[in-house]
Amino acid sequence: MVTIRPMQAFDIADLLTWMPAVPLWQRYQISAESLKTQLESALSLNDLLFVAQEAEELQGFLWCQPKAVFGRSAYIKLLGVKEGHQGKGIGKLLLEALEPQVQALSKDLFLLVSDFNEAAQRFYLRHGFRKIGSISSYVLADVDEFIFRKTFN
Repeated sequence: MVTIRPMQAFDIADLLTWMPAVPLWQRYQISAESLKTQLESALSLNDLLFVAQEAEELQGFLWCQPKAVFGRSAYIKLLGVKEGHQGKGIGKLLLEALEPQVQALSKDLFLLVSDFNEAAQRFYLRHGFRKIGSISSYVLADVDEFIFRKTFN
């Protein structure tokens, strides 16, 4: 059974064993070193970080910055599920753990999805997000980033 819990500093080493190998993040040049630094910083800033764990294995994670969009709205910076564990509802469980905390802080939740990442686009649409726009060449010169938003009442 998968358990969702807040990320702890000791989880970073485990995440670094598989996250930098994900082709999507390789395309965005996310290295183990940069990811380690970013996650340590996120923990110290009290960002919203969760891991999905079954037995001793971390199978997914979510990183949300509470006020990163216009200084008032939450932003999902990264959500990932370990290879071989996609399609098992882990991403959904991570979102379900995050949303009550976001609702206490903001009425909106934003994220960016690469134009080529159609599976992620379908995932977020299924979970109540709407595609509200795009930014050309924002992170990579040859990629448009689609802006997704979920609004809570």
